[in-house]
Formats: sequence, structure tokens, C-alpha cells
Amino acid sequence: MAQSTYYLDHPGEKHQLWQILLDGRLLAAPHTQIAKLLDLGCGSAVWTSAVAAQLPETQVIGVDLTPPANTFGLENLSFVTADIQEPWSFAPEAGQGYDLISLRVLVSAIHDWSALTKRCFTHLKPGGWIEIPDITIATYSPTFDWQDESSPLMRWSACYRKAAAENGIDGLANQSRAKCLADSGFTQISEKFFNCHLDADAVTESKDKEIARLAKIDLLSLLDTVTKVMQERRQWRTLGLSSSELEQLKEDAKDDVSKNGASRGYYWPL
Repeated sequence: MAQSTYYLDHPGEKHQLWQILLDGRLLAAPHTQIAKLLDLGCGSAVWTSAVAAQLPETQVIGVDLTPPANTFGLENLSFVTADIQEPWSFAPEAGQGYDLISLRVLVSAIHDWSALTKRCFTHLKPGGWIEIPDITIATYSPTFDWQDESSPLMRWSACYRKAAAENGIDGLANQSRAKCLADSGFTQISEKFFNCHLDADAVTESKDKEIARLAKIDLLSLLDTVTKVMQERRQWRTLGLSSSELEQLKEDAKDDVSKNGASRGYYWPL
């Protein structure tokens, strides 16, 4: 059976990172009149609570397998415990659709993006918006390819993608997102990609240095969390490694990022 796993480490740093990328905004989509906002896979609700506080007239609903137990004192915020890939118990009544649906950093959780985006389209009001900020299950370098033995980070990244694919997850789903949305009925689709460097010494602008700092924190934490999950699922076998070899590869990858991030030009596409 396929398993859903939300690899959401350091949600505060991730929230900060996206807000900097969006020039201080919480939403990229226009939000002059949002009566109902749905946040799918809300996690610890760092972003969900922030947007509810910023838009007090908006009814904000966060959905997750394990949502927060409280609403942070916000009367316009509520949570639903549910698997967003199953039929929605929180679907609005006819004519009462959502104005905006957000799916934030769910690449490691969603098995069928087509089915999910079609469901979102069905439950949005006419003229409603969908917003999907996400990561790529891949790191890149202008110097190394996926399997270069001299780049532990690239080797670990390849293992992550392979393990995700074994679980029915497309680690590069955001590269085909526009077509998926168009096939689901959406129009006026806008995409923006950010290549986040993983070492502040690789960039010069203060904004880019802060982005690199936050991206590095997030990636180093992801290395620990994902490796632990792969070991729990005994996926080292299909990766052609032993458990100890996978653990060593993780440590080598973390060391590679810390020591060689700037010289090797490592970056993370968002």
C-alpha cells in the first residue's frame, strides 16, 4: 500500500523562506475578496494561522492528517482531520465553494496530482484561485550529474527520488504542474521558479543570502528526516545500499553541503 508522508521540517524557516521569495507576501494570488480559504496539508499551520491573522474577515480552514489541536485564538480559523487524497468530508455545499485553495510543499505526500487538482477545481467558486508553492525532490549543480560519485549530495538526492518513486511519488511533479492544472480546467496559469542556492557565500545580495541560509537549514533537516524514513521502510535494499551505508551517505551529503555548497554551486529549485 502506498504511504503518505509529509516531510515538513522546520516549518517556521520554510514559512520565512516562501515569504521572502514572495517579497513579504503570504499569497501570490490576488486576494482582495476571499470569503473562504482552504489550506490542504496544513501541517503545524504556521502559514495557515498567519494568513488567518492577516485576513480576519476570511474563513480559513486547514486540513491535515494531524492538524493542530487549537486555533491560536483566531475565530476565523478552523481545522479538519482528513486525508486530502480521499473523498472530502469538508467539501462545501453547492454554490458555497472556496475562493482560494492552497497546497503548500506537498510533493512528498501526493500520489495523484491530477485527481487532486480536479477535485480542487470542482470545489472552487468560479474565478477562484489555486496556489501550489512546492519544492523539487532534487538538488542541482552546474558541475555534477545525478550519480557522480564525487558528489555525496547529488548521490543522496538520487536516492531520495528513487525511494519516493517506489512509493508512488513524482519528485519532479512541479515541472509538469502547468499542464496538470490546465487539464483540470484551470486557466490564467502563472508559474515562477526560484533556484535557491545552498550557501550564502555563493550569492551577493542580502536577500539572496537570507534565502540561501534558510534553504540550507531546511535541506539539512530534510536529509535527516528523509533518511530516517527510508531506513524505517528498509528502502536501502532497493537503493543498493546497506542501512549503515545509507546513513553514511547522509552524513557525507550534509558535510558536502556545508563545505562545498558555494564552490560546487549547489541549488534547490522551488
